[in-house]
Amino acid sequence: MVETNLNTDYLLPFFEKALLSNDIYKKMSMDDNSFIVSNTQNLVTLIREIKQPTDDLGYLSLITIVSANDFMAYSNLCPATVGPMYLKDIRETRNSQVIPLTVPFNKYTTIKENGLFAVENILDKNNNHKIILDLDIENIEKLQFIKNSASSITITTNGEARINNFKLESNKTYIMYFQYLDRESNNGQEYFMHKSIIEKIPNKEQEMLNEMENFIKKIK
Repeated sequence: MVETNLNTDYLLPFFEKALLSNDIYKKMSMDDNSFIVSNTQNLVTLIREIKQPTDDLGYLSLITIVSANDFMAYSNLCPATVGPMYLKDIRETRNSQVIPLTVPFNKYTTIKENGLFAVENILDKNNNHKIILDLDIENIEKLQFIKNSASSITITTNGEARINNFKLESNKTYIMYFQYLDRESNNGQEYFMHKSIIEKIPNKEQEMLNEMENFIKKIK
């Protein structure tokens, strides 16, 4: 698994420099008044001259080495056109002056074999938003559900707890903010997980190194 941080134009250095020449740019330019009747909303724009980018393409950072089966076991599979809702942030908010009616948060969750919690989508009724990425929760019995909106869940704590990489203090009220990843135009299936879950997946680095060493010995 890798994390990418690539330059927006990272592919340009692989093109022939002649394709980015000023001569070609001039040949592709045209008099808009001769072809465009109306462009009041500026939907049609002029061709931009492409500048030769720097040699800095960006970078790829190795996060971990895992097996495909383990990756899939710790991920959520999103069918075609279905996008996941992922936990973006948790922020403390003011405690209510009136003691709110609450229900145990685990009423809306199911613990899985890998120790993660599948969360029922109580955020909205859009079928394309029906998957919330699994959460890594510590002391879920300390969490009480208060209310929800289309993109957030408000909880209170009666003890210390943790949700993914967010530590929660006792006797506090928090808002969990969720972000939707739009996949409505994607007709394929994809696996997704919250980045904080990665460290829970069994690491296979040593196993891979052993197999590589054995392979090298066989071909010598």
